[in-house]
Amino acid sequence: MNSNVTVSNDYADGANSSPNGNSHTHGLHNQYAHDRDGDHQWDISSEKDTMTNTSTCSLYDSRNQYERDCGSEAQNYHNDANTTKTKSKKQLNRFKRKEAKAKSILQKHEDKNVKLSEVPTNMLYVSNAGLGNGVSREHVYVWLSEFGKLQDIIMLDRKPYCFIVTADLEGANRISLESGNLIQHAGLEHHVEHFIFFVQEVPEVFLPNYNLPEGLLLLHQYVSEDSEMKNRQVRHYGYEFKYTTNNVDPEEPLDDSIPELCKQLCDRLIADGHMIEQPDQLTVNRYEPGQGIPPHVDTHSAFTDVIVSVSLGSQVVMSFSNNDDTRQVLLPRRSVLIMSGASRYGWSHGIVPRKIDVIQDADKGLTLSYRQVRTSFTFRKLRRAACECGYPKSCDSQNFGKQQQCRESALEKLTDDAARKLESIHVHQVYDNIATHFSGTRHKQWPRVVQFLNSLPTYSIVVDIGCGNGKYLTNDGSHPLFKVGFERSQELAAICQSKNYPIVQADCLATPLRDSVADASICIAVIHHLATESRRQAAIEELIRVVRPGGKCLIYVWAMEQSRPPTQHRDDMSSQVPAQGVASTYLKSGASDQCSDGKYMSTLDGHCQLPVHQNRTQFASKDMLVPWNLKKRPPKETPAVVGCDSCAIANSKVPLANNMRGNTLLADVANEKSDDNVVANEKARNLYHRYYHIFEEGELDRVCSRIPNCEVTESYYDEGNWCVILTKLL
Repeated sequence: MNSNVTVSNDYADGANSSPNGNSHTHGLHNQYAHDRDGDHQWDISSEKDTMTNTSTCSLYDSRNQYERDCGSEAQNYHNDANTTKTKSKKQLNRFKRKEAKAKSILQKHEDKNVKLSEVPTNMLYVSNAGLGNGVSREHVYVWLSEFGKLQDIIMLDRKPYCFIVTADLEGANRISLESGNLIQHAGLEHHVEHFIFFVQEVPEVFLPNYNLPEGLLLLHQYVSEDSEMKNRQVRHYGYEFKYTTNNVDPEEPLDDSIPELCKQLCDRLIADGHMIEQPDQLTVNRYEPGQGIPPHVDTHSAFTDVIVSVSLGSQVVMSFSNNDDTRQVLLPRRSVLIMSGASRYGWSHGIVPRKIDVIQDADKGLTLSYRQVRTSFTFRKLRRAACECGYPKSCDSQNFGKQQQCRESALEKLTDDAARKLESIHVHQVYDNIATHFSGTRHKQWPRVVQFLNSLPTYSIVVDIGCGNGKYLTNDGSHPLFKVGFERSQELAAICQSKNYPIVQADCLATPLRDSVADASICIAVIHHLATESRRQAAIEELIRVVRPGGKCLIYVWAMEQSRPPTQHRDDMSSQVPAQGVASTYLKSGASDQCSDGKYMSTLDGHCQLPVHQNRTQFASKDMLVPWNLKKRPPKETPAVVGCDSCAIANSKVPLANNMRGNTLLADVANEKSDDNVVANEKARNLYHRYYHIFEEGELDRVCSRIPNCEVTESYYDEGNWCVILTKLL
């Protein structure tokens, strides 16, 4: 706990004015605020505040007077001590809800030792004034220091509140009663409403680990202002650094060599003993506020030991990670970062995409740093032989065979039982756990899917295999279709049932339908969850089986090529479909050439390793685990398993386990023992990993071409997916 640390006088220049240059606004909220019985009161008509036997105090203690006598007026001064306003009952109820929420947030985030106090103390809890909602330590000092001497301001990482320790009780009383509750802080575009409460004690501050990883050297102000290089967009010198492979082609040197000014800087680093030789590759990147770098390790086989990064413009926090150990390194303007040894080979590094960083200030507390435009110059030396570093687990030279096996063919060698177990752990169980959160993010219908449905004759029978939350099961009346959804996840099926959609719980490999019963089938973003090509082909065969001859099937799967533009459609289809699809918006701005960082996760009791994808970057492998960070886990409802009682094509209303074709498959999956460690760890962290097979261009067409009784009518790219329309032959 930092209760003995004095706030730096660097803040004191603006203590009597607001950060935007206007006079600091505050006002008294009551002249007399009574407790519930009316026997005790705050006397704030003078400078001296006295109190005996009070309840918990906040900015609006006049609520007690209101509750005692609803006919009395509760006075409130907002930003002008000469202006009064009568609070209606509706306004007061609104205030009480906000105040209760402020209390509940404290109880939710902090341990049980941090409790509100019913008597004044020199320790205060200030809601909506934390690093987590953009309020810095400096903001709080400028706002509150005029009311009393502040002994400490305790800011907690990613928390939406802070704690104040004053030098005496009088200062705490003045802050509680006179500071005002509607404040506009520098860097914020709107007023923020605060609630202030006394607390019995303040929490201990746990600072991020700012120690540099082994082999990492940071040189402050190494580049002078006079010689600071001009900011540029992304540009390569010597050799092009290819982000899709994190590598260079030594056989294709660029015409532009490293500029002379940069060579002079490298000469100085060599003279100072920080580099061994001149680099031959330079990448210059310009980053706007909010842009970042996915965590990665520079490819071992591509470059030699020392990698140098120069930061110009804005300072930024770079994260270094090694298993569960994470270090936060602040890169100041004009600094030089030198990675070698463990920091080069064993630690991944990256920059989180955000506009504000949490940093340590001069008083060893936490505050905020607002990012501006930053330009980095990264110097590398090409390696001309295989890497023989002491980190074989992360070395592509020494671990090439194992990684290639995992990336290319490991899953294709899975037995059907093993593939079903992988899908059970990393597909079925995951979607049951994230169903509500997942459904809340899936509302928009993709235009090309809607176009396909509208191209069908009215009142056609359409089956949606793997319908999720049923977003394509709606009927607006303009083009009526008879739609039935089939969903493997019990929780997603329950969501569909709650919306009164016709829904059957069924596996995409074995739907409880007769042959040739539907006019069309759709399967949107489902087949890529199947672990082997044989199972993916079987799912497509099932889609064909249930439609009549001449019927159509629409299939969407995730595409490896996320940065490509939408494709033009074939001329013979142009009269039936729009001229082009929709480009993918999956990749973050500036990440079109950046890949995942090469982390792996063991599954199937350690018998298989799969790479873990870095969300919204290029896919680095065809078989990956894609994280889902569960924001909220609402109470789990146990739905009834639904039969298709509104549909003539389903032949029973009994639950799925007794109804579906191939019921032994589902029974086996239900009775399988999952990888308990994987599931337990993911539930504990609310971080789940979904299995995906990422389709390359032409791959979906090749699988469909093996099915004898159908033809590919159309193949196109849309919304970051490869898509086909199949027609069942007679």
